[in-house]
Amino acid sequence: FPSHDTAIATIISRRPAVFQTNWAIRTESGRLSFYFGTGVTWRIHTTATAIITLNEWQYVVATYDGSTVRMFRNGVEVYSAAETAIPWTGAGRVEIGRINEALPDRELWHGFLDEVRVSNIARSPAWIRASLHSGNDNLLTYGMEERLAIGGAFLLMQLATQ
Repeated sequence: FPSHDTAIATIISRRPAVFQTNWAIRTESGRLSFYFGTGVTWRIHTTATAIITLNEWQYVVATYDGSTVRMFRNGVEVYSAAETAIPWTGAGRVEIGRINEALPDRELWHGFLDEVRVSNIARSPAWIRASLHSGNDNLLTYGMEERLAIGGAFLLMQLATQ
């Protein structure tokens, strides 16, 4: 949920130190970008046009399977390019909403982020679409909440169905 456009805003990154990059997902004037470092250079992949809408929740994903970089917005592939560089695999700290703790005011995300996930495998387009739709609040609730006593504690149950 970006609240205003900035030249560069980081959604999530993994960087062990300033000027070393494992990877980053960012927006650049509305375009979605995926960067990863090889230890020598950065590999940069960016959508050709602005696809990020201000003041609207969006589901964005970047994947790399060793041969192709793909980016998705709301379950739809918006970018695909061949890539064979080997990402640098050094340890690093994950930063959400900024590029690096050493540069705390640089490339900040302005807006909200929710349900950020990182995986060590490239998810398929079908998995990405299913994940998008599983996060939608489409459950219909019926009945009342029930409280069951279990060992002196209470378990709160909500009955729901699709």
